[in-house]
Amino acid sequence: MPEAEVAQLAREWFAQARDDLMAAEKMVNAEGFKPRHVCWQAQQAAEKAIKALLVCEQIRFPFTHDLEALTALTPPGSRVRDAGLDLETLTQWAIEARYLGGRHPTQGEARAAVDTAASTVSSIESDLRERGIE
Repeated sequence: MPEAEVAQLAREWFAQARDDLMAAEKMVNAEGFKPRHVCWQAQQAAEKAIKALLVCEQIRFPFTHDLEALTALTPPGSRVRDAGLDLETLTQWAIEARYLGGRHPTQGEARAAVDTAASTVSSIESDLRERGIE
């Protein structure tokens, strides 16, 4: 794939990550949203941000919601690898928050999910800027 197309696709993935993070940040303090909605949006923000970096690096990735597995595919030295984020906990909300029978997160867990997602998105944004993707 030509470099310009790769860059555009990475931008599109990252734009969706930012949109999902913005939604999670607004929902976490708003009336009418359940913590599970917030947790799922936060997980999606982190997942799409990581996938944006993988697209930028032209690294194929599996169809998975496992943030640790996706992060393991990022290049050595990527900020998200070195951030020490609790991606395992955030990963659980890809399934647990969406389906009946899953565990219901608390408001505190929803806030923690948003914080982790925000740190993930920020780390990836720095990596993308370093690669000339704005």
